[in-house]
Amino acid sequence: IALAAGVAAMVVFISDRARAAVGVGVSITTIPAAAYAGLALADGQFSEAGDALVVLLVNIVSVVAAGVVTGLVLRSHLKHRVDKLHQEAILRSAVITTDG
Repeated sequence: IALAAGVAAMVVFISDRARAAVGVGVSITTIPAAAYAGLALADGQFSEAGDALVVLLVNIVSVVAAGVVTGLVLRSHLKHRVDKLHQEAILRSAVITTDG
């Protein structure tokens, strides 16, 4: 879930769509582990709290890593598309120049 939330967060960040859905996805990956850690600490179950904090850390790292990888992939894809459109525009202008 954390990886999917990270991918979704980056896609939404770039495309500016469905921000609330991403918030829900990120919350699903972080809130349960954080809440369990808090309850375990309050009950004096330090080992359980530590385990929950490890899960929380793994989820946060997963969200960030998935977001970074997705951002790099999207950036590469968009750069390729922009370069292709730029080349097509140059070719069109060359055709117009030689025809006119």
